[in-house]
Amino acid sequence: MIAWIDSNKYTITKKQGGFIARGNNREFPVSYSSKEKSWYLVKGESELASLPLPPLQESNKIIDLYSDGVDFEIADALRDVKPLAPDIFSKSHPNFKGIYRCVKQKKRAAMQAVKLNGHFYRVYSGTAKNRVAIYDKPELEIVLYDGTWYLATNDKKNEITSVPCRTKRSPSSSCMSYSQDLEKILAANHDIGLSPLEFSWLRSDKTNPAILISIKNKKYIQHGGVIFKVKVVPAISSGLTGSKEIRIYGKKEMGWMKKKTDFYITSGYYSESKGNSFLYSRVESVMEILCLPRPIAEAWQQVKDFERRKGQITPEEYASIRAYGGVSYRDINDFIYNGRLNDYTDTELTAITISHIKNIRGLLKKLPSIDGVVYRGSQINLSGLKAFSTLKAEDVISSRKFISASLDQNIANIFAAGPNAVRYRIHVKKAAHPILTYTGKLREAEVLIEDNTVFRCVYVHGKDVVLEEIVNPSVYDMRKLKNFYI
Repeated sequence: MIAWIDSNKYTITKKQGGFIARGNNREFPVSYSSKEKSWYLVKGESELASLPLPPLQESNKIIDLYSDGVDFEIADALRDVKPLAPDIFSKSHPNFKGIYRCVKQKKRAAMQAVKLNGHFYRVYSGTAKNRVAIYDKPELEIVLYDGTWYLATNDKKNEITSVPCRTKRSPSSSCMSYSQDLEKILAANHDIGLSPLEFSWLRSDKTNPAILISIKNKKYIQHGGVIFKVKVVPAISSGLTGSKEIRIYGKKEMGWMKKKTDFYITSGYYSESKGNSFLYSRVESVMEILCLPRPIAEAWQQVKDFERRKGQITPEEYASIRAYGGVSYRDINDFIYNGRLNDYTDTELTAITISHIKNIRGLLKKLPSIDGVVYRGSQINLSGLKAFSTLKAEDVISSRKFISASLDQNIANIFAAGPNAVRYRIHVKKAAHPILTYTGKLREAEVLIEDNTVFRCVYVHGKDVVLEEIVNPSVYDMRKLKNFYI
């Protein structure tokens, strides 16, 4: 999980029975205070400096990349809100919920604040569990998820559908309702679940009646008359702030003795809005808390899984992708398309642009691929209009440059507003990669397609175009290839 210690962001992991904070190429022994609800260093900074702390493994290097990264959505929403004086919280440290308290005031009545884009803003409890509202702009709420603050919305279109639970007891008792994702997973694993007849009795848990407790004090859930063992993992251990993880197990014959052993099936997460009798999948939890459509939530989760599995991207790659998402995309793409910048550009900018191209290519090779449909809206000039008029079905084209697209068709339509606009629907397999967690504009759901990707034109009608990625173009495809500025 991500946590703040002394105003720095670290990744907390278990090691040799304790906890360590990883960051800045070092490991620090830490402990958690239930009273203060925050992590703290086991030893003082002066003592830590003399400890022979091992460097992190290169393959899992965790770096605080986002401390200087501006979230443009939050910045835009806060443009008319004055931040607090920074000295108020100079001696304060955030708790695991990201909240700072003014140490000069009484604890219960202490002013609360969050740090957004390098500034402090006063907050109070929001309309949902993980949300806080900006004190000077109550209609503006933000939500902390996986160690990062996001702008909160109330988009009901992304509400999760659950399958109603049913019990045969009379009167009916509390039972667990499962989302459609978990419903399918559990139904497919009934063969490794347990029969109720294997238990002398099961009672409802006092804190959550939808959880069943055995005579051995083990926890279980019921699905379609089948019992599954569960382990409830606290939010600070699961790695997702505020989301309690429920790990679900079946029994499977393992080893040459065919001994039945606990077999991990999947994890569920309590619904933040509906309570502890509703379980969602990881992606559905992201959909609910961040109010994202499923394709965007899946892409968000893909990137987070990549970071946990292989470590975060390098600072140079992060700087380059931020530059591309800002004002540098024109220079970068012009250099790739034309092989050079304009004649008036100095050599320093050329060197920087070449470095950005190298870093972005390296980043995209690391990131997971999108297999599905992405959307792009663009404006074309007069020469582009002439080239566009020649485009027809079955053409094989390449834009040579990087191509920005979105998982949200509505976002693409915004960029396609105007008389010379073109709307692209692009079916991708390997070359498109989600960069939405790095751009500071989460809801644009940006996807970046590798340069020199080859497409087949499937359909052209007016200003609407359907393309499909050709993963391994044949010799015949390459003979037909023509450059086309998408």
